[in-house]
Amino acid sequence: QQCEARFGGALALSDSKAEIELCQFNQNESHEKGGAMYVSGYDPGTNYGFELDNCSFTECRSLKGGALYTNKILMSYVYDTTFTDNHALESGGAVVNFDALRLGFVDCILDGNTTLLSGGGVTTISGQTLFDSCTLRNNNARHGGAIHSQQPGQ
Repeated sequence: QQCEARFGGALALSDSKAEIELCQFNQNESHEKGGAMYVSGYDPGTNYGFELDNCSFTECRSLKGGALYTNKILMSYVYDTTFTDNHALESGGAVVNFDALRLGFVDCILDGNTTLLSGGGVTTISGQTLFDSCTLRNNNARHGGAIHSQQPGQ
């Protein structure tokens, strides 16, 4: 709670695999990417990625990815997790998914997340983001109140 860093206010993972369960990330902040969590790493010969299960991200802040920022990951999944009242200045009020092979959300709630530009809930840039049985409500942005998807350079 109330942690701060340049990347991943509470947690930064690089070229690793992680399973995170029953965790609360509250009021964390990063100066650049991933208010609570930053995940990076892509090596085609490995199985890097992460799973979040039954976690919550509340009132986290960042320039990009208010709660979570993923950068060049393989397949990762988020289950039964809530993203509430997170904020990013530029994009992805709750989440930015940059160039991931697959980032899946199952039975998640994204509520009340905001950003000034794109993707109040989630911004995907040149990656694949999947949603299954999720609730996206009360998210706000100039482009894509809940979800914004784009190719790099657009």
